[in-house]
Amino acid sequence: MTNDKRSQAMIDIISAAVDSISENGIAGATVRDIASRASVNPAAISYYFGNRDNLIKTAFKVSLENAFDLEEFTFEASADYHVVFRTYLEHWMKGITQYAGLTRAHFDEVIHQRDNSGAITAGFNHFIDGIYALMVKHGLNDSSETHEKTRLIFGAFISGMLLPDIFKPVKDADAFLDALLNMI
Repeated sequence: MTNDKRSQAMIDIISAAVDSISENGIAGATVRDIASRASVNPAAISYYFGNRDNLIKTAFKVSLENAFDLEEFTFEASADYHVVFRTYLEHWMKGITQYAGLTRAHFDEVIHQRDNSGAITAGFNHFIDGIYALMVKHGLNDSSETHEKTRLIFGAFISGMLLPDIFKPVKDADAFLDALLNMI
């Protein structure tokens, strides 16, 4: 098998794993379901990843890299910090909505296992600090109070998205984002 075909097969399997976790949770993301979604023989998962657990870890790693990619967006020098923050919140809103189960699985290590040392915590903190730096570059007043406010607003955003039954369901995404942005 050529490297291109091997790479594509691995990408297809990882994508199928992400979809399966998102729909079924980690426990429901079976080798059979993932292989079916990727249109491969279940043995391909062992061939490329060794076992299901390694595939799940790889899917988590890839999905975190995509979620926390600060370089995916570019902004005009004249862009206001509200535009920067809103762009990232909209990106995350789309991802959380599309991959709700996967997002919950990522936060499981922090919420249920009370493990703040994992990749989600490190990635999240790095991501928020990166967004904050971009916002400062685009006109936000740089202070410890503003930095803390930005972190809290992002936390409120995540909570509202992950726990919609506790908070009023987000029916109007624009109004939700506007309310958050007005807190800065």
